[in-house]
Amino acid sequence: NRKRHTEWEVKVYCDNVLVETYRWELNNKEVLVVFDSSSLGDTIAWMGQMENFKKQHNIKKLYVKTFKNWLFDKQRYKEQGIEITDIVDERIEVVYNIGVYYTKEEPWNRDQHKYDWSKVPISKIATDRLGIEYRENKPLLATQYTTVPTNKKKKSIVIATQSTAQAKYWNNPTGWQDLIDHYNNTGYKVLHSSKEGTELKDIEQITFQEDLVNVATAINNADMFIGISSGLSWLAWALNTKTVIISGFTDPYVEFKDAIHVNNHQVCHGCWGNHTFDKGDWNWCPVWKNTQRQFECTKTITAVDVIKSIEENEKHINNRK
Repeated sequence: NRKRHTEWEVKVYCDNVLVETYRWELNNKEVLVVFDSSSLGDTIAWMGQMENFKKQHNIKKLYVKTFKNWLFDKQRYKEQGIEITDIVDERIEVVYNIGVYYTKEEPWNRDQHKYDWSKVPISKIATDRLGIEYRENKPLLATQYTTVPTNKKKKSIVIATQSTAQAKYWNNPTGWQDLIDHYNNTGYKVLHSSKEGTELKDIEQITFQEDLVNVATAINNADMFIGISSGLSWLAWALNTKTVIISGFTDPYVEFKDAIHVNNHQVCHGCWGNHTFDKGDWNWCPVWKNTQRQFECTKTITAVDVIKSIEENEKHINNRK
């Protein structure tokens, strides 16, 4: 029943004499990997593991199918023997699927996931499925996303405030506006990148397109990206822009290491790793739902906390220099 990569070895004996050994391996095979999640964050995190997968298993030709193929540099991947495809060729010998497979009754399906998917980094969900060593790695984005400006005229910060569940939001009622006011007062232009728009004041909304080119251009121009536990934070990371993640329902291990993580571990936090996430419940807060303490993990984070974390990070970098 196991659906994740396993290095099976079968030994056949006759009268206690070994007559044949068969070992399952991907060496010199053609392999297809299909991403079952359309999430931006999952797609970026998992695509970063495809080069490692091909190298570690010595795969002859690797095909990859995602919901967002347009994000990636198809030519550069092709030069490495990795083809990003929209079509599933039934002649391909081996097919792997990557996703998060669980039910409320069985949060950790061991046939699908070697380790509990809620207690490992998002990128490691892919490496556990594919049977390779976990190393954090960024994907090769298409050139329209990676163009870096050469004549930046004004200091700017890009923020993203929206996501797919209330638990992911920064739920401090004045947090974002306080942060915007601070950076406007210190000479920064603040832009908003979430497609849902915003009612925050003194901020410029980026014209949103599904291909995310406008957002990527703004992030490339920015001095910093400040977001939450969502896909646009992963995009900023892949673009090598300084990234700040304000979160409570996920602990820092879930995302990438080189972010500035702003969490409050003095209150209830980290329910992503301790409870089964119900994506159908917008107000999912497994411990304190419908009480005064609901979403206290991020309600208690202030703009001052965020600014302090950023300044401490900059001081640490300067000291290392």
